[in-house]
Amino acid sequence: MTKLASKENIDDYAKYFKILGNPTRLCILLNICKNKKVQVSKLTQCSGQAQSYISQELNKLKKWQIVNFEKQGNECYYFLTDQNLCNILKLLFNT
Repeated sequence: MTKLASKENIDDYAKYFKILGNPTRLCILLNICKNKKVQVSKLTQCSGQAQSYISQELNKLKKWQIVNFEKQGNECYYFLTDQNLCNILKLLFNT
């Protein structure tokens, strides 16, 4: 007999699609996935958004435990905390 997805799994999957539904967050995540770690200043270039808006979206992603950061000097480098999201992005966009 086939195993059905549980409500918990469905909720997790739905969270990813909610996150991916925002073009700026999608841009951020695609670039982090491709580069492993990315500076905020680089993320403004990909999206065309102001750094303050990028920072707001990164804070949402941190709150959802999708990204985290490390400081090196004055720069913050963001990275994915869940490699499954990168795998999903690769499947969806053939990256």
